[in-house]
Amino acid sequence: MKKLVIVLLLVVSFCVGCDKIKEIIGGDDGRTPEALLDKYVDGFMTSDPDKLRDVVPDFMYKAMPEKFTKSYLEERFEHEKNHFGDDMKASYELKEKKHLEGNDLKDINQKIQDYFKTNETASDCYYLDGTMTLTGSKDVDPDPLDSYYCKYDGTWYLIIG
Repeated sequence: MKKLVIVLLLVVSFCVGCDKIKEIIGGDDGRTPEALLDKYVDGFMTSDPDKLRDVVPDFMYKAMPEKFTKSYLEERFEHEKNHFGDDMKASYELKEKKHLEGNDLKDINQKIQDYFKTNETASDCYYLDGTMTLTGSKDVDPDPLDSYYCKYDGTWYLIIG
């Protein structure tokens, strides 16, 4: 019986530790940076505004609703496909996730608030360093992944820059 109690305590401690780890590095409820970037890329490649809206906070959508319409996304996708070729693919490489604290968190909150005309404040945020690449038979274009992974009202979102 003592062994069972000890095992149960270890399992509970481990599970609580896992939740703490998730809280520290983000990704509660499966909304990791990679999962959100996957959904963002999929939303772009399928011209699905709902997928894109799910990865960004409401204030970002409200600041530029025209960029989250099916017709806009289809037009943008066709433009890119004409440039890269019918076999166009989108991918990303996430190299680093830098935690923003103190003045860095305060500064990025201010920049986001100013740019999107919102009073929302992220309780936690990471700068995502990496590359977003469009590849096709006609061209390859790697661009810096200039994005933030921020927590608003307990939910993680991407701020695509």
